[in-house]
Amino acid sequence: MRYSGPVEPELIRELPTPELALALLKSLVAGSREINSNNLFRSAEAAYGQESDIAKLLDRLSGGWAWLEARGLIGPNPRQSTGWSRITADGMAMAEDGEAITKLWAADRLAGHLDPALAGARTIFNLGQYDTACFAAMKAVEIAVRDASGLGDHLTGT
Repeated sequence: MRYSGPVEPELIRELPTPELALALLKSLVAGSREINSNNLFRSAEAAYGQESDIAKLLDRLSGGWAWLEARGLIGPNPRQSTGWSRITADGMAMAEDGEAITKLWAADRLAGHLDPALAGARTIFNLGQYDTACFAAMKAVEIAVRDASGLGDHLTGT
C-alpha cells in the first residue's frame, strides 16, 4: 500500500515556499482542523519513501509549515498537548480564498510605516475595500503634490 503525502512531490520540488505553504494549508484544511506536526512529517516520510530526494522533500515541507506558523495561519491548539496545532481562522480564510497569496503580499507591503496622509487608505484596505483604498491613497497623493507645487485647490482632479 502506498501512502500519499500532504502535497505531491513534484509540487514540493517546484513551488516557491509561499505557494508550497498554501498547498500544504489546503491539504490540511481538507482533513481535520487539529493537526500534529510529528504525525504529518512521519506520514510524509512514509509517503515519499521511494523518492531519491526524500530529505529535501521533508525539509521543504518543513519550511512550508514554518511559513504557515510565522504568518499565524496555523498555531498551537490550546486544548491539546504539545505538538498539536490547529488551523486558525485566518488560515481557514486563506485556504478558501483563490486570491490569498496576492492579498497576503499586498498586506505585507502595507505593514510598514506609511505617511500619515495614507493611514486612512490602509484602514480601508484592511476592511477589504481595495478599490476604495486605492482611490483614497491616490487622492492623498494628488493633494500632497498640489500642496508641494503651490497650486490652488481649483486644480483638483485636473
